[in-house]
Amino acid sequence: MQIKQLLLLALITLVTACNLSSMQAKPVKYKSVVKDGTYKIMLPDFMDTTTTMQEGKSLQYQNQFKELYVLMVHENKQHLKEIMVYNQAMRDIFPDSISMMESYFAYMNRNLAKEAYYNVFDSSLITVKKANAKIASVTLTTTDKIKIFYRIAAIEANKEIYQLYIWTTTAHKEKYQPIMDSIIRSVKEF
Repeated sequence: MQIKQLLLLALITLVTACNLSSMQAKPVKYKSVVKDGTYKIMLPDFMDTTTTMQEGKSLQYQNQFKELYVLMVHENKQHLKEIMVYNQAMRDIFPDSISMMESYFAYMNRNLAKEAYYNVFDSSLITVKKANAKIASVTLTTTDKIKIFYRIAAIEANKEIYQLYIWTTTAHKEKYQPIMDSIIRSVKEF
């Protein structure tokens, strides 16, 4: 009888150990994506390119099953400065009183603020591959009552300025925030 109990206990221990090891997070594999010969970004292997999120954005990747999305815009800084000379609306968006990065960050916030409920937190200045950046977390609830968690970044490099939006549902915030931060820190201008 004791041998059967010991075998049963050993079997239960083995099954429990196997289940626990399969529940541990697997390391995320990343792929290098080069856009327009201007910048490189590292994205999770499980994401695919798309053009359906927003027309005209330089980088759009998603995994609808995992509910993770990346959208990036880049603008030539010199070109923006030239436009501002002749365009009052652009000068209003990018005033001389604050840095271009701060202006871009404020512009990003105004775009997200169009949603019904919007909250910015954990805002900070960082360096991304020698470029100044401002990042923040954002939660918002869409008009359809969907709760979204964003990590946003405005990155001012030597030649370009970048807007980076990465989002998921709030239910996946804890799971994806480290991945989101890795994506932000991977942006490199050529």
